[in-house]
Amino acid sequence: MPQFDTLTGLFSRRETIACVEALARDCGIEHLAIIDVELLRFGSINNAVGPDTADKIIKTAAARLLKQFSHVPVIGRLHGDHFCLIFTQSENLEDEISKLLEFAQRPMAIEGQIIVLGLRLGIAKGKASLCDGKTLVNHAEIALNNAKRRNLNIVEFSPTMVSDAQQAHEIENDLRVSLFINSNELHQALTNNEFELYYQPIINIARKRVEYFEALIRWRHPVKGLIPPLQFIPIAERINIMNILGQFIIDRACLDAANIPEMKGHTPGISINISPSQFQDAEILLATLERAIQTTGISSKQIQLEITESTEFCHVLEDSLASLKDLGVKLSIDDFGTGFSAISRLIELPFDCIKIDKSFIRDLVCSDTKTRNKAEKMISGLIRIAESIGLNIIVEGVETKEQLALVGAFGATLIQGFYFAKPMPFDQAISFRIEEETV
Repeated sequence: MPQFDTLTGLFSRRETIACVEALARDCGIEHLAIIDVELLRFGSINNAVGPDTADKIIKTAAARLLKQFSHVPVIGRLHGDHFCLIFTQSENLEDEISKLLEFAQRPMAIEGQIIVLGLRLGIAKGKASLCDGKTLVNHAEIALNNAKRRNLNIVEFSPTMVSDAQQAHEIENDLRVSLFINSNELHQALTNNEFELYYQPIINIARKRVEYFEALIRWRHPVKGLIPPLQFIPIAERINIMNILGQFIIDRACLDAANIPEMKGHTPGISINISPSQFQDAEILLATLERAIQTTGISSKQIQLEITESTEFCHVLEDSLASLKDLGVKLSIDDFGTGFSAISRLIELPFDCIKIDKSFIRDLVCSDTKTRNKAEKMISGLIRIAESIGLNIIVEGVETKEQLALVGAFGATLIQGFYFAKPMPFDQAISFRIEEETV
C-alpha cells in the first residue's frame, strides 16, 4: 500500500525511495536523476506567519510542482520544506532545472499575503556502480547540504563530497570536545595543548619595515596534526563557538603584541581577524578588547581589526564600528572585492584600511589576457579610490617578485604574502627581518 505525505498528498520519504528502487529495476539506476529541492526563506516565513499559514505554503508549492511537472515519474516530500523529483535521464535535465528556477519566481497569494520563495537544488545522477536507490537519494541530499554550506543555489553531487562531509563531521565533533576541555584556558588566553596563534608579517615596502603582524589561529589536533583555519573556522561559526575562539585570539594576540620588540625604530602592530558572528554580541567583543588592552598595557593604536567584507553592514554593525573606533583601534575590511559592499559605504563607515583579496593578485599573472586586464584595473582602481578618501591599502597574496613589482607599480606600499614570509610561530615572527634585496 503506497504511503503518502498527509499534508501534501505527495509520496512520503519511504515511498519515494521505494519508487526510485522500482525505477532502477525497470530501466537501470544509471538512467535516473534526482533533484532534491529546498524552499529558501521558509524558516523565517514560518516564524513570521505561523504554522497554519506555513502549511498552506507547503501545500501550494506541492500542488504547483505536481501541475508543472506532471510528466515527472515521482515527486515526493522528503521532510519539512524539502521536495524530491525523480527523472529518467531521457528528459533534458538542464531544461527541468530551468523550469524549477522559473517556478521559484512565481509569487503565491496566501492568506492575503504575496510570498515569493527561492529554491536551492541538490542534483544526483545515477551510475551503474550504485548499489541502490536509497544511496542515490542520499547523494542528492549531500549535494544540497554542500550547496547550503557554500551558499550556492545549485550543486551536483561528486564523490569527494562524501569524504569532505565525513572530514567535516570529524572536525566538528573533535572541535566540540576540544572546546569543552580547553574552554577555561581559551577564555584566559593561557598556553593550552591545542590552539595557538601564528603570525604573518605585513610589510611596508616604502619604509622597508614590518607594519603589522597578522594573527592567525591554528589548531594542533592531538591526532590529525596542524589543522588550518579554513577547515575549522566555518565549522566553529556554524556551531556558534566563535565567541570563545575569538576571545582567545584577542587575548593571546594582545599578550604577544606587548612583547613585540622595536624594529627599525618602529614597533609593529597586531592585526586580528574578527568573525562576523562576534558582532552579534558586540558588547562582549568590546569588553574583551578593553580588558585585553588594560591587562597587557599595549596601546589601542597598536591594534588593527580585520572584518570580512561580506559581513552585512547593518545599523548594529555601524554602531559597533563606531564604538571600536572610540576605543582607538584601527579598522580594516578584509578580502575586499569579493563581497557585496558598495564603495560609497567606505566613506560613511569608519574604516582605516582595505585589504585587496588575494584572488586579484593571482589573476595579475594569469595567462588569460581578459582576466589579467580585469585584475589590473580592479587593483589600480581600488588603490586610487582608497588614496582619494584617505584609506590605506594592504595587498595580500603576493607570492612572487613579479607580483610585487606589478602591485608596487600601481602604488601599493603595504604588502602581505608568501613572497616575504609564511605565517609562523610568535618567536620566529619577532626574529623576522626583511632582506633589503627583496623589497
